[in-house]
Amino acid sequence: IILAGHCALGRSMAQISGVLLVTNVYIVIAWASYFIPGYELRWVAVLVSFLMYGWASKEMARWALEFRRSAPPGAHSRGL
Repeated sequence: IILAGHCALGRSMAQISGVLLVTNVYIVIAWASYFIPGYELRWVAVLVSFLMYGWASKEMARWALEFRRSAPPGAHSRGL
């Protein structure tokens, strides 16, 4: 996330830190849901992890769109 966001797309560390934190948390929640004994609580944890995944993915897609809009035509990897 740091390499893609900061190094490749030029996003600030402030923009990256929220996505990085949410990504780490949703991975832990998804993993920990395997060990939750209650069926309902397990599915709530899985649902929360998917919502967090969706938010993080949306933010990372926004980085790419902002890079494409703001980068000069000759910039590296502009069309990817």
